Amino acid sequence: YTDATEDVYYVWDGTDVQPKLSTEDNTAHMMDLYPECDFLSSDFLRTEMPLDMLKFMADARNAVKDKMLVQAGYGTLLPLRATPAMANTLRKIVGFKWLVLTGLQTIIVQGQVQALFTEKSKCSYFKPKEGSSVASNPRLKSVEQKIKENRVSSWAPSTPEEIRRLLTRTLHPSKPFTTLREIRLAAGTNAPNKYRTLARVVGFLPEDLTECCKEGKNKDGTKTYTFNLTLRLEDSTGDLDVAMWGKHAEDFLGLKACDMRVDTDQHHEVQQRISHMMGYLPPGGEKEQQEGKSNGSKDNIFWLDICLFSYHTQLDSQDALWDSCKYGIFDTNWRDR
Repeated sequence: YTDATEDVYYVWDGTDVQPKLSTEDNTAHMMDLYPECDFLSSDFLRTEMPLDMLKFMADARNAVKDKMLVQAGYGTLLPLRATPAMANTLRKIVGFKWLVLTGLQTIIVQGQVQALFTEKSKCSYFKPKEGSSVASNPRLKSVEQKIKENRVSSWAPSTPEEIRRLLTRTLHPSKPFTTLREIRLAAGTNAPNKYRTLARVVGFLPEDLTECCKEGKNKDGTKTYTFNLTLRLEDSTGDLDVAMWGKHAEDFLGLKACDMRVDTDQHHEVQQRISHMMGYLPPGGEKEQQEGKSNGSKDNIFWLDICLFSYHTQLDSQDALWDSCKYGIFDTNWRDR
């Protein structure tokens, strides 16, 4: 994928890269970390997979009869960038082929692991040994196993007991999990769909939670309030922004909507609930924090069992299907402990 300033490649081999917690983030400029990088075209901020890349993956999966390609909904896509001096080297060799990359350097940006191709890195086409094949690679074999066991990643909760202990539960526990990348790859279809996913919350809007409830009026003229929030979900395959509003939002948060500018107690509860699911509170939530059982600034990872639905706001062209696909939360309840 090429933007206005640089080339960004996405490398996949079926394995997972666990996002780093926010306390481990490193947002320093690359030139401060790697002396050989004397020029950068950007501040190397977190890279989100553009729609063009998703479209390419969807088209390739439909056109190529490659078993491993069909399974590319599992495992991490590693953003790969090149120093300006090495950009042409990568352009000559990188394509939808199996490669061997060595000597890569890595950086963690806002929890995302990224790779850098420098003058010390090498890239070549992969040549299986005689009598073997790409499909026999143990890393790729693990993808088949995860699909068979309905595991979204190698480090996510997977046993029935672990799923039962999550902060949320859905009304559809028998539905298999779908990775966030698989959900995004389905955006090019014109049919709305429903999914169950296992993910963690890494961001939310509005940033000021006093604005998370919209004011309306009942038929008798009295005021009513409705939650209207957006959450950024993340698993080992990518990110997804999802909206939640109305009764589904109240079920998800386990709280009632109100005028958050007036009801300071309820505003505090919403803040604590968001902080809890994002891992800024200890496993027992605010109670443990008050009892001094917090781990200081160390974050916790809380996975959530969530049901999502997709819908399109435009259907007049293939590009519009991708651009207008939206997602919402439904049938998901906060699990009281």
